Amino acid sequence: MKITNANTRSHNVVCNAFVAAISTACLALMATVSQAADNAPGIEPAKKVVQYGDLNLSNGAAVQKLYQRIVFAARQVCDDRSGPRPIEEQVRARFCIAQSVERAVASVNRPALTMLYAEKSGRTSTPSAILANRH
Repeated sequence: MKITNANTRSHNVVCNAFVAAISTACLALMATVSQAADNAPGIEPAKKVVQYGDLNLSNGAAVQKLYQRIVFAARQVCDDRSGPRPIEEQVRARFCIAQSVERAVASVNRPALTMLYAEKSGRTSTPSAILANRH
């Protein structure tokens, strides 16, 4: 069998589409929680990747588990610690956590998670709508 230039191009298109689909699927299985506080220019904010490929997000308990993972990661990233500390630091940590959770929920972009987020946070807008209004 002789492979022509047209067959090679067709094969490359199929391979590129496959790689793009796999890459998209991998990205869809992660939520990134990042520090919402302003940072100095050129300094990357702290981030934590929350894995959820093991969860079936059509199950309410799994959605709850993902939300808990996101909140836990946000607390780690935002340095939320217990014990006495200045009120400014407490407020800054709470704001950072709220922003980080909101961004992670928006990046997952699943209706069940968004509804749980709205219920837990008391927000009436979806995270993506909130983020869109900030820019």
